[in-house]
Amino acid sequence: MKIILSKKGFDTSYGGHPSIIDGTRLISMPVPEKDGLSAYSDLYLSSDEKLSSVAEKHYKHIYVDKQRTEFSGNIKCHADPNISNYFRLDNFRGSLGQSDNSLGQSDKAQSHLKGQEVGKGDIFLFYGLFAEAEGGMFVGMERDVLWGYLQIDEVISVQESLPQKQEIENLYPWLKFQPHWRFDNTYKNNTIYIGKNYGIFNYTTELNLTKPYARFKGQWQVKALTGLGLSGTNDGVFNADGCITMPPTFAQEYVIEENDKATQWAESIIKKHIKN
Repeated sequence: MKIILSKKGFDTSYGGHPSIIDGTRLISMPVPEKDGLSAYSDLYLSSDEKLSSVAEKHYKHIYVDKQRTEFSGNIKCHADPNISNYFRLDNFRGSLGQSDNSLGQSDKAQSHLKGQEVGKGDIFLFYGLFAEAEGGMFVGMERDVLWGYLQIDEVISVQESLPQKQEIENLYPWLKFQPHWRFDNTYKNNTIYIGKNYGIFNYTTELNLTKPYARFKGQWQVKALTGLGLSGTNDGVFNADGCITMPPTFAQEYVIEENDKATQWAESIIKKHIKN
């Protein structure tokens, strides 16, 4: 089993702020996308709580295409991954879309995942930039935090599936809300990972990737991964203290060296932190 650390949500470039830690609650903000499929006001955190109603308490402005913009629920966004049923759909299944040119990223994310032979049964652990939010302000250290997961059940190559598009939509109606499915020819090497199991974590400090008192957020420490390599980091390895320095790039996907202890670590994180 492969474990993939997948960067998703607001950061200093997309959105311009951290996502939200509210007590034990983790609210990952989908990145803004000027011509996106959905607006922030379309997304629900629960049956009676919109994401935009929470976000407007914490963000006066966000960065959209590098332009400082007053936050509004009408701003379009890239609602992916969707592991919390943003649209309150029946027969929903969690999904992640990936490609080689989504949102102008500099890496070839899907080619990297394909080269690492990522597939059915493997686990994405999603992480992003977070900080505690109190009284409409962010307090404390901004840091990389694990916020959710998706275990792959099915992989759809979007371009190859176009001849069967209607048949697949009949099987999975919720795909109509998946940006990588709707904008089928926009993204190069466009792929959708459908989840068998998925969910958002309850926050504890065990989910922090950034080590305590780090000088910058890319100084990670995961003691359980000591000695294991991490793809996409110029042959980086978690050292004897479980530390690794992440490269200052826009890469999104990092595959941990396949090993039983990596699997055990991921499964332990999920078991301890998944929301009921």
